[in-house]
Amino acid sequence: AVINNNVFTSLVSAAHRETGPKRRKILGILTTMLAQRSAQLYAPFHRPTLNSLNSLRQVMLQQYLKEQSQGTSQSLESKYYSKFLQSLAELFVNVQYLERAWGIGRSPERRDTNWALYTQTTHRRGGAEDG
Repeated sequence: AVINNNVFTSLVSAAHRETGPKRRKILGILTTMLAQRSAQLYAPFHRPTLNSLNSLRQVMLQQYLKEQSQGTSQSLESKYYSKFLQSLAELFVNVQYLERAWGIGRSPERRDTNWALYTQTTHRRGGAEDG
């Protein structure tokens, strides 16, 4: 698979600019682009620049904290997360798979945070929208 880094970077920028369903659609496209979990599918010079996602990772963490603080219940079982946060969590789980496959160093704490956010946000499907 070949990913044009200009397209990839443009989609990351668009994910910052857009809101609502359009933003989630862009996150879905990025997730699909990164869903190829085998390192052999990407030649080193065709790999997407995952560092361009760092700012979206910060957005994900901020959104998670915001939704946690606005929750009416302390129980994780009854907490519903926005579709936006669910989309971000799914994206970063795919990023995590690629980082492992490519041997890109990430701290265990960061990997654990990605996985925890993913499991918390996707296993309790809520209908909340994003901002």
